[in-house]
Amino acid sequence: MAKYYGGNSHVLYQTINEPAAGDAGQMQATYNALRGAGYNGTIFMEAGQGAGGVAGTLGDTSVFRSMKNVAWVLHGYNWQSNYSTSVSTIQADLNSRIATYQAITSASGVMPVISLETGQATNGLQVDPGGAQEMQAAFTDTKLSGAAAWTWENWGTPGLVNSLTNNGGNSLTAYGSAVAGYIAGHR
Repeated sequence: MAKYYGGNSHVLYQTINEPAAGDAGQMQATYNALRGAGYNGTIFMEAGQGAGGVAGTLGDTSVFRSMKNVAWVLHGYNWQSNYSTSVSTIQADLNSRIATYQAITSASGVMPVISLETGQATNGLQVDPGGAQEMQAAFTDTKLSGAAAWTWENWGTPGLVNSLTNNGGNSLTAYGSAVAGYIAGHR
């Protein structure tokens, strides 16, 4: 895939989603395979176990010192701040996890952090007490290089609340409208 899409700036790569603890070796192998195939674009590395940004869950962090053009992916859900409903408390938790991973540097220096998975509902079935605040924190945090909402595909299953669109994809859900508002306000 890297050889085929190597010159396409619209294709980006990321290591395994929500890895187990001690996964730095797998990340290094992914990096080496992509670079060996000629891909020079950004490679996103999941920030530790479950991409949760928990310190000490990567394994041997020295593998990142020789990498270039890499960034961290950090997931953000309301459970990580003990279901806080305070944007400032949620951002303090988020910023602490960002700082933990930015202390691990690459050959290019401090690695940017992006949240490629955040949402209003940790389990997809019920909105977390601070779900709206979690979204606000992720989409407005200036220490993040960007954010993307996670969508649970509802596959026709009623009750899933992280869907961006209604069945058929013809209209945005209330959640989808909130995400669209954040995107429009932060271009």
